[in-house]
Amino acid sequence: MSDSSEFAISTVSRHGLPGEEKELAAFAAAVIDADLHMYVEEAFYDSNSNCCAFTYRFGLTVYDDVAVQLYAIALLTISQFEWFGTICYGRGMTED
Repeated sequence: MSDSSEFAISTVSRHGLPGEEKELAAFAAAVIDADLHMYVEEAFYDSNSNCCAFTYRFGLTVYDDVAVQLYAIALLTISQFEWFGTICYGRGMTED
């Protein structure tokens, strides 16, 4: 197990919107709880497009087991996010 401070997750909301910051905090907490924090460098919520993007460590790819787990966490915590080139909807959102 790694030291959580060694692999901190940077969470940024472009305009500091409370709803986005709440989602980012929930995502980071769930990733840390799952002991996957070493794989996520940053979660950036672009307030202009209402979409979150992630920066990964260690060359993570969409079909890695860790990526599948991170995707499940993102679905539960983030309303709209970019996932390896695809826009996804989670946390009560739909495409409609």
